[in-house]
Amino acid sequence: MARASRLEGLDYVADIRKLLGDRKLRVILDVGANVGQSALRFNAGFKDVAIHCFEPVENTSNVGRQRTSLCHPNITWRHAAVGDRNGSVTFYSAGVSETSSIRDTSADPAANKVDVNQVPIVRLDDFCAEHHIAPVGMIKTDTEGFDLDVLTGAGKLLDSGSVECVVCEVGFKRSDLSHSYFGDIAAYLDGHGFTFVNLYGLAPIGHFQRYGCVYADALFARSVHAS
Repeated sequence: MARASRLEGLDYVADIRKLLGDRKLRVILDVGANVGQSALRFNAGFKDVAIHCFEPVENTSNVGRQRTSLCHPNITWRHAAVGDRNGSVTFYSAGVSETSSIRDTSADPAANKVDVNQVPIVRLDDFCAEHHIAPVGMIKTDTEGFDLDVLTGAGKLLDSGSVECVVCEVGFKRSDLSHSYFGDIAAYLDGHGFTFVNLYGLAPIGHFQRYGCVYADALFARSVHAS
């Protein structure tokens, strides 16, 4: 089957817009929002959407809030981790916000300093119900290997029929604990009626020759056959 556009597979925001057609996203959950770079992309790509950002590193969350609060009141921030339970969790930060994790990195020789903090952790199903956040149309997750936990805590949302798509950072080696294994994510989402669409941000050839294809963003969309 010929592609509708040769640009498909380059920008998942553009591809989601094509998949949606006349349908609109009302709410996006940005889990592992970092400093808001994805939230700003979503804000530019989808009209009148409410974006809820979750970021467990307090300094990073504050930077993101400062970047977005003045001009984008539809983007809100929660200093929290997201997973398959509610409560608190120990979070390890090695000074690089993109690689901060629930996993203890203190034994990593590349980590010059590891800050240990207790942060709240929430399940998306419970959080959205408590705060009356609906209808959730998209979930994006980038949590350094804990994305399956995030999606497990969002099972009711995924089955609600309102979620149009999921964007998840995935890895392709099961031994890579810093990225959620693609096969596990795909199998879980398939069980909730979502179909794999495409990969984005694949390694350039120089990186591939040295390390292989380590990780990418994967787009999943609700199957047209899902009830």
